[in-house]
Amino acid sequence: MLGFMFTARFDDSVAEADADRFIDELIRLLEANGLMAGGGGDRTIEFAINREGGPATDADREMILQWASQRRHVAAVEMSDLVDLNEIR
Repeated sequence: MLGFMFTARFDDSVAEADADRFIDELIRLLEANGLMAGGGGDRTIEFAINREGGPATDADREMILQWASQRRHVAAVEMSDLVDLNEIR
């Protein structure tokens, strides 16, 4: 299962409502593009992201990275290269 790891860290100054909104928007973006995520967290969230019915692509990574770059005021984001998620879980 080809996908990537997505990590977002929320600074203590970020309100819980803003962190929740970030996560909700991310989930909507994933679902709208045929992607799904497993994972979670609190002030640091980690998701394994893959495509429903097929492998995630570098274009998927770039799309999410572009989205996250517009929200740097909310979270610091890290994303892995494409990896076999079965080896991580």
